[in-house]
Amino acid sequence: ACNGDELISIEKELQNAKFYLDLQKYRFEDRLNYFITVQDSALLQAKIPKLILQMIVENAVVHGIEPQWEPGNVCVDISRTEQGICILVEDDGVGFKGCDGAVELPLPVRDADANHNHVALNNAYQLISHFYGAPYGISILSREGAGTRVTIMVPLT
Repeated sequence: ACNGDELISIEKELQNAKFYLDLQKYRFEDRLNYFITVQDSALLQAKIPKLILQMIVENAVVHGIEPQWEPGNVCVDISRTEQGICILVEDDGVGFKGCDGAVELPLPVRDADANHNHVALNNAYQLISHFYGAPYGISILSREGAGTRVTIMVPLT
């Protein structure tokens, strides 16, 4: 179980993510757009581990959108499912190199590539697995040259 300090409302976490995205939008000018959808406003008060959404959104911008020339989009969609809360973070960026489908987690950490050591994704994956166990966690689908979709499943709290 988590203690209260490690949890944050989805509303607050979205504010933090939006602040980050607004900064990046300013930095990238016309090269970045983002869309945030919350299917049910009651979900805004639900609690999730602090920084989970932020880490995934940052990854989408830094590793998905930033390396490509053309403009990119980051979409965040939060909905309720039978299991709990589903948070999707999707980008139409460069995708994972050599990938077309599911990405196994945890990702191998490569010391040689300081720009893409996968620490944030692995931290998010381990945090959710540790806090909640199955059936919760993070799954990733990616296609090189087309983008990445990260699905975060957490219980409704």
